[in-house]
Amino acid sequence: MNSQIFLEMKMKKRVVKIIIGTSAIILLLAFARFAGFGYRYHYDAEMNGMVITRCRGIGRVRIPKAIWGTPVVKLLSIDDTNQDCTEDPNHTRTYAFSKLVTSVSIPKGVREIGEAAFAGCEMLKKVTIPDSVTAIGDWAFEGCRSLLSITIPSSVTIIGNGAFHSCEELTSVTMPDSVTSIGDNAFYRCYQLTSIVIPDSVREIGDSAFYCCTGLIDVTLPNGIKRISGLMFDGCVSLTSITIPGNVKAIEDWAFDGCTGLTSLTLSDGIREIGYRAFYACSSLTSITIPDSVTVIGELAFDEIPNLTITYRGKTYISKEVVEEWGIVWQMPDEFYAAAQATVGM
Repeated sequence: MNSQIFLEMKMKKRVVKIIIGTSAIILLLAFARFAGFGYRYHYDAEMNGMVITRCRGIGRVRIPKAIWGTPVVKLLSIDDTNQDCTEDPNHTRTYAFSKLVTSVSIPKGVREIGEAAFAGCEMLKKVTIPDSVTAIGDWAFEGCRSLLSITIPSSVTIIGNGAFHSCEELTSVTMPDSVTSIGDNAFYRCYQLTSIVIPDSVREIGDSAFYCCTGLIDVTLPNGIKRISGLMFDGCVSLTSITIPGNVKAIEDWAFDGCTGLTSLTLSDGIREIGYRAFYACSSLTSITIPDSVTVIGELAFDEIPNLTITYRGKTYISKEVVEEWGIVWQMPDEFYAAAQATVGM
């Protein structure tokens, strides 16, 4: 009997030790989270909160809502001189998050996903962005090659330069009508992106925004933009149709260069200028009607389109075959380009 009592007491002591040990671990983890252990950070007086510049976590990462009781307001990568990474995504720098991060949960209260915050997170598949974030900074998710989809909350107004550059597996982007600006190279080489609806709230889309999105089939452009910027859809070989909104005044150089799958093009009245090589080598186009408002058509704008017929100012122009030093090329007659230039000043 005494031995049985002894064993029971021994077991109780073990249970108590386990409970105490587990509680201590929980408390330590809670304190570590409170104190920001595993993170590098600094206080930003202007934003009145903590800026996280380094996280040692791998796999699934939950960013703390506060550090030492002060709210986390921004995520940011810094370069080797301790400055913000704002220009070159290949600049030597310390990435904020490890390449081994697979998912990230950003807490409500974070206001900005800063420059290159998640750049180089090649295994990142999922990120949850709260509706407190107002800006997705330059190169924020550049090189997140495994990221599958992104839902941008209705609080975001700015998508920075190169924000989703080279997100090669990105198939879905949900963009709210709060966004007003999409930066240069924002979705550059997002090969798996097949469609996107850009809300009418957007007033500016930067150069090369969808450059070489080879899987892109369908795009809805916003009515508020006034230009199709240079190289915006260059190399989007799967794009089949495009309607240029009525407020657009200029289609800039190389805007649709090499969109070989484009079969339908609608140009709205009000366009004044079509830039150099704007539709160069859009070889599946067969007919286009150019509105009378167009007064400038850049060199080679519709060349290398073998079966193209263009109607412009009551006349029809047919692409012709020309033999040059490097072989056979197709180009519009010189009088077609001259017709637009002759209207300048009218």
